[in-house]
Amino acid sequence: MGEGHVRARVGADLAVGDGTLDAAAVTAPLEVRCWRDGDRMRPLGLGGSRSLQDLFTDRKVPREQRHRLPVVVCGDEIAWVPGVATAERFKVTADTRERVLLSWDP
Repeated sequence: MGEGHVRARVGADLAVGDGTLDAAAVTAPLEVRCWRDGDRMRPLGLGGSRSLQDLFTDRKVPREQRHRLPVVVCGDEIAWVPGVATAERFKVTADTRERVLLSWDP
C-alpha cells in the first residue's frame, strides 16, 4: 500500500459523502490494509457484492494506483475504499444518530 494517512472523525452533523459511515454499524475496530486478490464488498446502492477488481475497473482506477489505495475493514467486511465505494451495511440513513467520517490523505 502507498504511503498516506486514514483519519476518522466522529460526530452527529458530519457531511454525508465518500467515506461517511453510520457509527452504529462500526462494531469492531477498523483495520487499514491494502487490496488483496479476491477481496469483495457490497457497495452502496449496487444491491449485491462485487469484487474490488471489478469495482476498480468500473470506476476506472488505473492499475498502478490500485495497490496504493487503502482498504478499510470492519470485522470481516470491507467498509470503505476511498473514491471507489462505501459498503451498504455502513450507509447513513434517517435513523443514523452519529456518523464516522473517514478521509484519506495520500
